[in-house]
This record gives sequence, C-alpha cells and structure tokens, in this order.
Amino acid sequence: ARFSTSLFYNTPFDETILEVLVCPVSKKPLRYDKEKNELVCEESGIAYPIVDGIPNLVPQDARIINKDTVDRNESPPKTQNK
Repeated sequence: ARFSTSLFYNTPFDETILEVLVCPVSKKPLRYDKEKNELVCEESGIAYPIVDGIPNLVPQDARIINKDTVDRNESPPKTQNK
C-alpha cells in the first residue's frame, strides 16, 4: 500500500487541545483565531500559525500582533527644550 499525504492537507484544528496548550513565552492560555488560523496569546501579543492542523509554537516562527506590547519595551521619545 502506498502512503498518501492527501489526508494531511487542510486538516482542521482540534480546539480541544487548547485546554492544555499555553504560550511558550508567557505560559498563559492561547485563543484560537479561526479566521486567521492561528493561536493568539493576548499576554505576549504573539500569534502562532497553525499548519495542517498542527500548532507551530516556535517563538521564532510567530508574529507580533500587539504593537503596544512592543512599545512598552521602548524608551519614550525625547522632547526638545525651547
């Protein structure tokens, strides 16, 4: 028998695993964004892609979604004295 990979394409995400998955960065719960097919960590402002039904929780492969999270780590702009 030949091995068929057609079963793995467009595999839906099983939302029941959200009960045990957490963000690898913040260790907080993840939210499933069905429209974008990714897992979102509100705490970290990071979205992890889901590929063929499997969450990719590698931080280097995630995208930053919350600009405010990034801005908190930056210093405020300097003002000029007149």
